Amino acid sequence: ALLKAVDHSDKFVRTAALTSLGATVPADKLSVLVKQVVAPKYPDDAPVAQVALLTACVRMPDREACAAELASAMDRSSVATKIVLLQILGDVGGTKALYTVGAAAKMKDPQLQDESTKLLGKWMTIDAAPVLLDLSKTAPAFQDRAVKGYIRIARQFVMPEAERVQMCQQAFEICRNPAEQKMVLDVLKRYPSIETLKMAIKAVRIPELKDEATQTSLAIVQKIGSKSPEALEMLASVDLNKVKLEIVKAEYGAGATQKDVTEVLQKHATDVALITLASASYNECFGGDPVPNAVKQLKVKYKINDKPGEASFAENAVIILPMPK
Repeated sequence: ALLKAVDHSDKFVRTAALTSLGATVPADKLSVLVKQVVAPKYPDDAPVAQVALLTACVRMPDREACAAELASAMDRSSVATKIVLLQILGDVGGTKALYTVGAAAKMKDPQLQDESTKLLGKWMTIDAAPVLLDLSKTAPAFQDRAVKGYIRIARQFVMPEAERVQMCQQAFEICRNPAEQKMVLDVLKRYPSIETLKMAIKAVRIPELKDEATQTSLAIVQKIGSKSPEALEMLASVDLNKVKLEIVKAEYGAGATQKDVTEVLQKHATDVALITLASASYNECFGGDPVPNAVKQLKVKYKINDKPGEASFAENAVIILPMPK
């Protein structure tokens, strides 16, 4: 009944039929909606047909077969319709959809390139990374978008550490400006490890990135330094920025029990944001354990270049004072 109603003379009947088909059409009848999008008998029906096709496609049990049918329809479509089909493919996802969108990004038509690269930049699976990496090298007009999409995957998706580090290294190589390279440094900061620290320290040598790379190195060491003596040794090779540091107040303890350790921190404060104590153990440095068998924190109020700041550190953490904003 719905298939028959698609050709009804009354527009409202056709609209209702198309909408209902979007919610009910089986996979073997999907071509009916594809046809209504590619070559509608009544041009005014196109917008409704597009919504119906999207509704149908995202519920198809075999998304690869669905994507293949949409990809085939692109060959006989106008540029405007190709864009609609690409958008639907972006929602369908999967290997075939990714391949089709990636191929469209390499077509000569700037509208298709524009829409495809937008879709790839929002792709929700990690397999878009190689496609974006390739486009960053082969599509100059959209290189920035491809690079940012590639970095986004490195930043947001779950993956083995070695794979993320490799992506960050590749991203660093294809970046065309310091702003993009700073985005890579942000990824390194979010996933602290010896390998990401190595990358950050290497970036310190780049004049345009020195400040950001130094802060990234410090942030990584702060997160892994207490568990990795190697990290502190590596940080020693970094020429840290000189600052005017003043320790205003420091307390170590838990809950209402706090021990004033201001003088100890003042004694070890220098002209950098890193404070190196005489021992890795807070209890040893601060004259004993103020609250045995309790989780303790070190709270520090300070000034860097006359700007006030506050920071808290878990017991035995590396003391790296964040730059006040």
